[in-house]
Amino acid sequence: DHGSPYRPTEWLCLGKTPIARFALPMGSYLLILHKPGYSPVRVPVTISRQAEESCEVTLYRDEEVPAGFVQVAGGKFEYQGPKAGGGPKETKEVDDFFLAKFPITCREYLEFLNYLAASDAEQAAKRVPRKAATAGEYWPKGFDGQYVIPTEAWVAAAPEPLKAKAAKLENIPVWWEEAWPVCSVSWEDLMAYASWKREQTGLVVSLPHAIAWEKAARGTDGRVYPWGREVDAMFCNMNQSHAQGMRPAVVDSFPADESPCGVRGLGGNSRDIVLNDPGEKYPGWRLCRGGGWGSAGTSLRTACRMGCPASVVVCGFGGRVACSVRCRTP
Repeated sequence: DHGSPYRPTEWLCLGKTPIARFALPMGSYLLILHKPGYSPVRVPVTISRQAEESCEVTLYRDEEVPAGFVQVAGGKFEYQGPKAGGGPKETKEVDDFFLAKFPITCREYLEFLNYLAASDAEQAAKRVPRKAATAGEYWPKGFDGQYVIPTEAWVAAAPEPLKAKAAKLENIPVWWEEAWPVCSVSWEDLMAYASWKREQTGLVVSLPHAIAWEKAARGTDGRVYPWGREVDAMFCNMNQSHAQGMRPAVVDSFPADESPCGVRGLGGNSRDIVLNDPGEKYPGWRLCRGGGWGSAGTSLRTACRMGCPASVVVCGFGGRVACSVRCRTP
């Protein structure tokens, strides 16, 4: 990936697969597998003291990897753990999947919202980014019946009646940007977006499961943050990243916030609401993973888990979509 800040300057070519058994010092490694006509894949590997590791990796043709998605190779990994600030350390295993490289942007969500508005205006009105579950819409509807993102440029040119219906995101000093992650939407809204995405693409698209999300964020070595073990306000969009006050950021503006698998924004900017619930103690709730623009260092950890009811909106919560690699919708 030419846009990655972690493009290797020193590397060892292992040759063509299958690779014969050989010795390496204990530590964390990143394999990059590529073949003409196939999409390159990053495969993080962790070698423990006097341990043996082997991996089988599926390469997918360029046309099989949806645009905007990154392949996360299946396999075992270290899940949670006290050093990362999560629950008990466990070994989990996931299958291959594709995960969106960036969270759903305001521009992408607007396309879904206006598609919905054309067929079901009442449903669209319920899914606008808003301050509360049933009130306080941030994005106004234009005279043509289409919703708009109230960017600084739009607000400057908008007629007063429309401008009066627009609002800045709660506690944020600037107007919205199209390339911000969409936020202040619920799990139900994001699932509706995923359903629309399935209809548009024919792909099996949904929100990622929390376990799959953590594999994409941490790789295999149980790292505390997607980029490593230390945190700095320049690494991701957090509560100390902007001198003029915390806020969302354009999704590609913090390139250091990249996981070993090549997924961006899993440490800061907006929290991802994921597919599943926290368990029987919290019926009707859904888990949220990752850090946010209002988070301090400890809340940016890859093992950090939060939650909210499925219908509730939270200012800093958004999401991203995942795609199954094993089947397609009819």
